[in-house]
Amino acid sequence: MYKTEVYLGDSREILKKYPDGYFNLIMTSPPYADARKNHYDSISTANYPEFFLSFHEEFWRVLAEDGSFVLNIKDKVVDGVRDRYVWKTVMALAEKGWRCVDDYAWVKPNAMPGYWVNRGSAMSGNIAFT
Repeated sequence: MYKTEVYLGDSREILKKYPDGYFNLIMTSPPYADARKNHYDSISTANYPEFFLSFHEEFWRVLAEDGSFVLNIKDKVVDGVRDRYVWKTVMALAEKGWRCVDDYAWVKPNAMPGYWVNRGSAMSGNIAFT
């Protein structure tokens, strides 16, 4: 039988109570850059890599040697041009020792209603690391 616990809070603080190498999988969907300003304080695309690196130490510490880290992150497209903040975040993580091993597309047929002339229903920018 598996035990499930849910914590509400900042993972940078919550993860401190776990020993090194405790988790085999970390999967996160952090706030998207410059998005949903009515719901939470958004991070600018220019500051996003630095913001996300603030999670690196605890993620790195608690992830098992053979563990995986999955980052679900959405690109920002303005006037048909993709901002490179996702790429810059991936490169910043790589500089800290993370190995980016794959991208994946999430086809989400039940997405929220909307119409984007320059985008399909697949979300991209999801990254798997080891």
